[in-house]
Amino acid sequence: MLAILVAGIPIVGFIYLIVIAFGGTASVARRNWARAAFAWMLIGLAGLIILSMTTGAFLGGLLSNS
Repeated sequence: MLAILVAGIPIVGFIYLIVIAFGGTASVARRNWARAAFAWMLIGLAGLIILSMTTGAFLGGLLSNS
């Protein structure tokens, strides 16, 4: 439960997941969990970037037509 709490902190969690996922010190189950959480974090970040770009393009198009 502590690992999930630490992983939820924005920058600290990102670094924590990288260390656990690609370091050799954790158990196999924790390493697999960290890799999955890291992958979901990257997918969410990519979705956020795409959403921001499309929203910005939409709002830019609305403002340029005015």
